[in-house]
Amino acid sequence: MTTRAASFGRWQGRHPGGVMPPLRQRMEPALRAFMPSFQWVTFLLILGVVISVVWSLQAARWTTTPPLHLAVFLGLAVGAALARAPINVWVLQSVALTLWLLTILWMFIAFLNAPGGFAGIYHLGERFGQWFYAARTGGISTDALPFAVTLTVLTWVLGYAVGWLTFRRRSVWLPLVLAGLALLTNLSYLPKSYYSYFYLYLFFALLAVAWTGFMERRRAWDRQRISHSATLAAYGLSDALWFGLAAIIIALLLPSGFPRPPIFKKAYEVMRWPVESYSGDFSRLFAGVPAKKAVPYRTFDDTLAFQGTIKLGDQVIFAAQSTLPTYFRMRSYPIYISQGWIAGDTQLVPVDWTPGESSEALYLERLPVLQGVKLQYSPRLLPMGGQVEESDRALLAEVPVSPTFTIPLVNAPIDPRLPAEVRLFTRNLRRTPLSSLTDARIKALLPEGFELLAVHRSEAGVVVTVSTRRVIPPALEVLSVQSATRLLTEDTYVARTSVSIATPEELRGAGERYPTWVRDLYLQLPDTLPQRVRDLAQRLTVGADTPYDKAMAIQSYLKTVRYSQAIPPPGYNADGVDHFLFVAQAGYSEYYGSAMAVMLRVVGVPARLAVGYTYDEPDANGVVLVRDLNAHGWAEVFFPNYGWVDFEPTPGRELPGPELLSQEDLYIEGLGEDDPFSEFEGDESELPPLGSRDGGDIQGGILLGLSVRLWLALATSLVAIFLVLRAGLRWLMGTPSQASAVYRKLTRLTALAGLGPAAGQTPREFGLSLGHRLPDLRPAFATVVDAYGRGRYGQKNLTLEEERVVGVAWRQVRLPLLGQALGRLGWPRRAAVPR
Repeated sequence: MTTRAASFGRWQGRHPGGVMPPLRQRMEPALRAFMPSFQWVTFLLILGVVISVVWSLQAARWTTTPPLHLAVFLGLAVGAALARAPINVWVLQSVALTLWLLTILWMFIAFLNAPGGFAGIYHLGERFGQWFYAARTGGISTDALPFAVTLTVLTWVLGYAVGWLTFRRRSVWLPLVLAGLALLTNLSYLPKSYYSYFYLYLFFALLAVAWTGFMERRRAWDRQRISHSATLAAYGLSDALWFGLAAIIIALLLPSGFPRPPIFKKAYEVMRWPVESYSGDFSRLFAGVPAKKAVPYRTFDDTLAFQGTIKLGDQVIFAAQSTLPTYFRMRSYPIYISQGWIAGDTQLVPVDWTPGESSEALYLERLPVLQGVKLQYSPRLLPMGGQVEESDRALLAEVPVSPTFTIPLVNAPIDPRLPAEVRLFTRNLRRTPLSSLTDARIKALLPEGFELLAVHRSEAGVVVTVSTRRVIPPALEVLSVQSATRLLTEDTYVARTSVSIATPEELRGAGERYPTWVRDLYLQLPDTLPQRVRDLAQRLTVGADTPYDKAMAIQSYLKTVRYSQAIPPPGYNADGVDHFLFVAQAGYSEYYGSAMAVMLRVVGVPARLAVGYTYDEPDANGVVLVRDLNAHGWAEVFFPNYGWVDFEPTPGRELPGPELLSQEDLYIEGLGEDDPFSEFEGDESELPPLGSRDGGDIQGGILLGLSVRLWLALATSLVAIFLVLRAGLRWLMGTPSQASAVYRKLTRLTALAGLGPAAGQTPREFGLSLGHRLPDLRPAFATVVDAYGRGRYGQKNLTLEEERVVGVAWRQVRLPLLGQALGRLGWPRRAAVPR
């Protein structure tokens, strides 16, 4: 017989009739060994749960990513498979970590069309190296790749965690909580039109809860050898399906948007403070992620990144009155990098200028302005129109720290990039014998306006290096203002500021003799600025003889650029101003202000970007409601003897005119029946007289500064929570005096733990089953059950000593049973590997 015939004969012997069974039948034994048929239903239901989360992420289109549904499916499959493996948990987690890393690398090398192998890994590493450098140094990243990787990684981890917890713990509660938190986090940054994904999540979640509940009862029936029909599962799912649909329909029909008491809003603001810095870090490190929904409150952090599409809302930020309409500045940025603006090294100093230090005294043509503000949220920075002079609140001004120059005195050439005064100072130091360089002698050689920071000497006492920096007048260089104690919603403050009212003729005659600290800070430009931006600035200012004329020429050009809030973000290695002027050829106010400041620096005019809010039309009482829609950016230009002057390069916008109001129109001396802020409900405060230090509820530190009403509300809430928890624990775990009451508590707690009495089970059988399940507690269970049986069926009254023994037995079993109940809900506990 030929080899072919022999092979066919062996195959025919294994499969009588000579017909190979279908693939499904051949795979079925392996699939059943891996996961019983009923658990495949569990797998599909939790897959529906996590897929609803992934669909919401994909619909949002935060950025281009690999297929997230594939990532979550692979994570779920790995989690479910490893959860059933009878291997050490640390070995399983090591396997999961390896599979996770290989999956992410494979997906992104294919996604980026990067070369395979180490070249593709190097490409990913290079991009992430730039991102980590920005994260470490406080810089900005507009690269969308790190966010895409983060999203894909978290999606895989979500699938893995849900699969592992579901099949390792045999409970879906904790997996549903994790998936729900992920979904709600995503939806919180999306408009209401995306909320349908939450109802899809609810649908699958209700089915998963119903199904796993049935599976728990089925296992209990199997342990008790109670026969049951397989069709009960279908009936249970059908009931859960209709119940879920009814619950979703009712949720859709219920009214939403109930008003929140002001005290809740203040409590939320206090809880939000610690996460503000993290939101700023997110904005600077994921600047390439577009906005899908208006952010209620802007933080105006230390960095301002060039972004893509933005959304502005109608939320009222604050109400204000001012004797002169001005833009309300929140922050100015001195340092430009290609990805945006950064504040650099700064320090906080008290706003307690002496009369000779103020900008009014040191600059010409400054007009004092009185402003009253009533907050509608709790800001870290306070809006100020102009340069702050004094306030009824204790204020802190953020001012830049001048760069430090460390000068080596031996074996080093003079750095040509140092300011001229520092180079001259270095030469004078080197001409002086090192042995005679005392601290007093070094201070005498310092240029005007510099201070000595440190003198480093060798072991022999010879001067090695000298550190110095320029002194910046703090009253003249305020980047932002904040209260010494955090203000809350409906708090008020009054400030006196000063603004420039210099005429174009006066600014044209200001000249170009800038203070040295202005040149150091506000002519800085990065080496990465493209040459075509420099060429455009030079071309626009040809024929402009003065800095003012240069500013007007650039402003006029920018007003011809198309305005749009829906633009693509700059590429990860692109310059933001170059992207605005030559690539997108459109943008919003932050781009216009940035382009003007950068091009002015190119032609030697000190300038910076300012951000804040515009001044809207006041009502009949002179009150301006400033909304998120008023968020804006503009350019500030420095003129010798006149200080900082605002310029508006955004098309369709003009700086407010000089319509002056009288101080009496502000109701500063007291707000009575004509209080212009009275339209805000719940306010009982008054704007205090200027110069008063008793202007609100907050005095002292943050904890002491909370209002009495807020403390009372928090204390009442804590007491109420304590009483409810105490009553619940007494109801569940208290020790009654009667054995019958102890038995009822035993059945109640064991039911929560999944050990409750089965239908038709006698108390004695119940006690025996508990002793079998928890053998260490068998004597205590027997004591409680026997005492209950004697009292219930033997009609015997127990003695006080017997009642005491029952109470002791109850106290022995209640905590272990509570642990079983918490473990059943997904609380971490030691569990057997499902088989």
